[in-house]
Amino acid sequence: MIQNWSQRERLMVTVVAVIIVLVAVWIGIWEPYRGAMDRLDRQISSRQRGLTEVQQLSQQIVALQQQLSTGAGQVDADGPLFARVEKVTVQAGVKEQLSSMRPQPTVQQGEYRQQQVELKLEKVSLQQLVRFLHALEFGRQGIQVKSMRIKRRFEDHSSLDVSLSVFSLEQGS
Repeated sequence: MIQNWSQRERLMVTVVAVIIVLVAVWIGIWEPYRGAMDRLDRQISSRQRGLTEVQQLSQQIVALQQQLSTGAGQVDADGPLFARVEKVTVQAGVKEQLSSMRPQPTVQQGEYRQQQVELKLEKVSLQQLVRFLHALEFGRQGIQVKSMRIKRRFEDHSSLDVSLSVFSLEQGS
């Protein structure tokens, strides 16, 4: 039967066969290769961004370690956390709004000791709260806020009741 085909028919069959082979190569080899290369390019750029981030964090860690070793980042951590928090309440002008302060058990974390105090402020204005939090976080007492819950007072919506937990880390002895 093939012998009865004309040269034109054979040429068309050959062209169709070549096209089929080319499409099969395109679909079976080239497209998966391109997809894999695109995926690998995305992974490379993602990992490069991650590496840059790690390098920046490493530089920050080295800078912080240098500050600690030179004493530049030292805080005025004289006395127990309870007394330091009380001192900050006086400085921030919220001593009258302080309704309770409870020291929590000290926790040892590796070479550091974590002291924690829970306190409640009642009928405090937003401005007073911001001033108090700023004095805690940015003062030289080495105190940080661990958690905070703020409720607006029912009878006076401009006043707040605040429950917060603060802590400090100190070199263990």
